[in-house]
Amino acid sequence: MAIAAAMRTAAGRRPASLALAAVLVLAPLGLAVDVVHTAFNAHRFGDFGIFYDAARQVVHGRSPYPAATVHALRHQNQFVYPPFAALVLVPLAVLPLQLAGGLMLLVSAVALMAALWLAGVRDWRCGAVALLSIAVAQGLVLGTITPLLTLALAAAWRWRDRPWVVAVALACAIAAKVFLAPVVLWLLFTRRFRAAVLSTGLSAALIVGSWLVIGFRDMAGYPHLLAVLSQVEETHGYSVVALCLHLGLAAGAARVVACGVGAALAVVAFAVRRGGRADAGVFGLAILICLALSPVVWLNYLTLVLPALAALRPRLSPLWLCLLAVWFFAGGNAVIDTWRVVLWQVDVAVLALAFAGVRMPALRRSVAVAT
Repeated sequence: MAIAAAMRTAAGRRPASLALAAVLVLAPLGLAVDVVHTAFNAHRFGDFGIFYDAARQVVHGRSPYPAATVHALRHQNQFVYPPFAALVLVPLAVLPLQLAGGLMLLVSAVALMAALWLAGVRDWRCGAVALLSIAVAQGLVLGTITPLLTLALAAAWRWRDRPWVVAVALACAIAAKVFLAPVVLWLLFTRRFRAAVLSTGLSAALIVGSWLVIGFRDMAGYPHLLAVLSQVEETHGYSVVALCLHLGLAAGAARVVACGVGAALAVVAFAVRRGGRADAGVFGLAILICLALSPVVWLNYLTLVLPALAALRPRLSPLWLCLLAVWFFAGGNAVIDTWRVVLWQVDVAVLALAFAGVRMPALRRSVAVAT
């Protein structure tokens, strides 16, 4: 009797399981087709066009940087990253733009799936949810380097107990985007001191070395370029600074608040560093510190949380809904409505609570009832 009842229950659930599987397979496939179509029809392939032009400038021995003025940066279409980011893409700069853009799209998609694999995900549903996230979609459509940075973070996690490997992975990520430097706190808090020292040293070497390759041109004025960039873009996006500015705080006060949030997350990360799954939690909190301190945060930056989320929850769970929730408050690259920035910060706060080990049984029960 019990066996027959179990069989009937399983049979009843099978259509629902098949329907869910169909949605999780077909939806990412449709999204992938849309991404390819959008990428090949976007004007100069979005962000990738910026990196492509910068790499070509380097190949021809010219500076990839614009003038450090509001007028030059107001359209958000200039190369403002460290030179290492341009050097990495030099191999693509010798190809025609369309071919290079297509390869970048393919490499980025593979990098994201590889990042999930390295972080321990074997549940295909997690990959489907990731592809359905607008954060991931934006990164692919715009041709950003965020998928490559995500892969570097995942590699750092996978080989976290091999100092040289984790140091090289983190150094490449930090040299391409300096705002990821706080991830080194994860190594310090988990007593991987050798890896932390190596990561810091290699990051500095890559940054200085990349400036050496382009002849130290514009190096002295680069901090001023970043300051002007922050002035132009800090009212955009989803950063803590942007939220404070929306709420009427002065720019200086907004940066102080952002530093306070970053410091608070660091304190929490230090406090939860011990425990069975604390390693993944500290890793995730360190990435969130990067987002808190950055004056400019775009939708695709949430992709950087994927390795930590995958390490903490390698199978599909309600926490993965944080990736999909962004669809409900996503905006463009213009000045974002205040309510959208607030909901973004709420979404990030849920992730922070999970990384800190705070359990949310009510959320799990509500999701279980809904499904």
